[in-house]
Amino acid sequence: MSELGSRVGGGETKSVLIVGPVSPFRSSIATHMTALAEELGSMTDIKVSVISFKTLYPSWLFPGESDLGSGDSLASTQKTDYSLSSINPLSWIRVIRKARDLNPDIVILPLWSFFPAICLGWIASQCRKHGLKVTTVVHNVADHEKGRIKSLLLHYQAGASDDYLVHSKATAERLSTLFSTARYAIHPLPIGRGYPIQLNDSLIGVDRDPPKTEPGTNVLFFGLIRAYKGLDIAMEAIALIENESITLTVAGEAWLNLRDIEAHIEHLGITDRITVIPKYVDDKEAEGLFRNCDLVVLPYRAISSSGVLPLAYAFGKPVVASNLPGLVEQIEHGSTGWIAPEYSPHSFAKTIEEGLLVANSEKIKSAIERKATSMTWRTYAESILALNSDPTTVQQQ
Repeated sequence: MSELGSRVGGGETKSVLIVGPVSPFRSSIATHMTALAEELGSMTDIKVSVISFKTLYPSWLFPGESDLGSGDSLASTQKTDYSLSSINPLSWIRVIRKARDLNPDIVILPLWSFFPAICLGWIASQCRKHGLKVTTVVHNVADHEKGRIKSLLLHYQAGASDDYLVHSKATAERLSTLFSTARYAIHPLPIGRGYPIQLNDSLIGVDRDPPKTEPGTNVLFFGLIRAYKGLDIAMEAIALIENESITLTVAGEAWLNLRDIEAHIEHLGITDRITVIPKYVDDKEAEGLFRNCDLVVLPYRAISSSGVLPLAYAFGKPVVASNLPGLVEQIEHGSTGWIAPEYSPHSFAKTIEEGLLVANSEKIKSAIERKATSMTWRTYAESILALNSDPTTVQQQ
């Protein structure tokens, strides 16, 4: 494997076609692809076109209120076509026709969920059939909520790619097992965009809040509430902590039965210590939640990478996380966060208490700021471009 160097761009203009959800879709994948399109578009030698969805999920498959937010689309800043429908194969054919007309040097698609994998896998395979090079940004190569058919569909899309950008060594190893000749680059998920602290890479850490001297008391669980995210473990951990000033804020749309969550909180006897915000949280509200918390808890049962982790780092907040490869690789234990040694409420309770003692210290803030310098959108975009300019496998960590 060769290291990512200065082999990007080569002085000649490259054309890139991104096929996937972008704003105003409100998922973390849409936010991610929007930021990638913006970063590539900001490069002087890159021309970017985007084909996004008109319909991403059928209503019966999306339990939330809506998969669309109130934010602006990319149409004003990028050449974006919102015509793809995951449930209309005729729109898939139109995408291939447009891709052939554009004739890009690279086609970039995300891989994250089994349902769009049918559509995007077919598009990727047809692009390759017509001589277009495909790079897949791999968020998930297996479904977090076990299912053979779901995993087969994800593998179907993954197999229709020339190379891959992955976010952890664990995902790279899984790809290498599935496809022995897989070429990939490894780069952590970048610090997200959309918040004042994150306007560009040079501002990372500049606008962070001054460190406090007292121990922290507020723990944040952020993002979609799904079974594999382990909210029950976080709540039970808080119940085990005797210091009643330590509280938990839960913010995110519930894809579980909200009444069951509320009943569990009552059963634990911690109603006064948990605040639940069971809705999609926009950027402005999310900024306030991250600024007001002392650490972020990631008690996931399964994950290949987490978009919440770099978001926590963006606000200078350490994390307490499960001992999973996709998380461990991005956490410096005792510096940018803490890994719970066992997957149990008791282990998380003890680790949360340990973290809160020093979560607001200058040492922790400085460590997170240093870590953030390796998680920029520019190096992330360059990793994709390097995959397409280097004949060997490229690895960036």
